[in-house]
Amino acid sequence: MTEQSQCFTLLVAALFSGHAVESALMNTMNSMHSLLYLSLGAGSATLIILFTVAMRVKRRYCNPAWRERLPDSQMMQQAEQLVRMTISPRFNFSFALMQPGVYQHLDRLYTYDVIPPELLNGLLFQGVHRTPKGTIVAFELLAPATVYFLYHQWGDGGYPAFFAAHQEEWQRCPVAPQYDIHNGDHGLKMVMYRREAAAGTYTLPATSTANTCFNMVFQAQEESLRTQMLAASSFAAA
Repeated sequence: MTEQSQCFTLLVAALFSGHAVESALMNTMNSMHSLLYLSLGAGSATLIILFTVAMRVKRRYCNPAWRERLPDSQMMQQAEQLVRMTISPRFNFSFALMQPGVYQHLDRLYTYDVIPPELLNGLLFQGVHRTPKGTIVAFELLAPATVYFLYHQWGDGGYPAFFAAHQEEWQRCPVAPQYDIHNGDHGLKMVMYRREAAAGTYTLPATSTANTCFNMVFQAQEESLRTQMLAASSFAAA
């Protein structure tokens, strides 16, 4: 089979594949780029472009896990009694109570299914599933809180080096939440750190890689704030 035929086969197969097959096809295509450009020129280059466009269309409109939601305005207002987030470059984000079944991010349907007790009813920061390289996270606490930072082992953004260098402030937790637990092991790879934080402003370093996957959870130390968050959440019991 010629390289052009292989490229076309990958294009067609990717449109009808599942997530695991899709990833394998993408890796194969990436390994073929240099050969195709050097040996076959514009024809293969066109197929590569078509492949890339087709994958983006499929991921945007055909993947059942990809759904964008609007921020929860009520929870955003409640959250600002405890914390104010600044994200650069900016992307949409929201907050929700950390309870089983809560959405992990605004642009996915993945839910946290296994949650350590210390996180229950905490304030979950919901951003996007894959953030760009150079993302800077800053937060201003208006009251004391226990702050949890979660990142994915396969998209850690360089955070392991930061936490290794700040072990006095941030302690690694023995267990972390798990999401999408019935679809392979990709949701079992979260790592979690925690710190006790006074009111003030905190900034994490810019991510050093693209496609970083992270969340934060804030547990207010004041009982009155925790009660308000629970009352405002759509996950609260009636």
